[in-house]
Amino acid sequence: KGKLDKKGKLNRDPKDLLNKMDEEKADKLAAEILMPAPLLKKYINSINLQKNEEVTRDIIEKIAFYFKVSRTVTVIKLRELKFFVPFISFA
Repeated sequence: KGKLDKKGKLNRDPKDLLNKMDEEKADKLAAEILMPAPLLKKYINSINLQKNEEVTRDIIEKIAFYFKVSRTVTVIKLRELKFFVPFISFA
């Protein structure tokens, strides 16, 4: 089964576990490439974000905008660096 339908649209059915896993892998790869830990840490220091404080939607959007990445990628990277990012819906 291909990932594109007959009209060329990407199948984003949330029930399709394989596509979800592929998307998660792509998000993690994007985080590694576009937000290398040393650069992210330097930026985090410049905005005075501490690991013991809750990361807000505004902070996520600010970081995502700075690095030109999605908010999802930003959340993944911040959680990898052990920042407290609560569940935030961006829908």
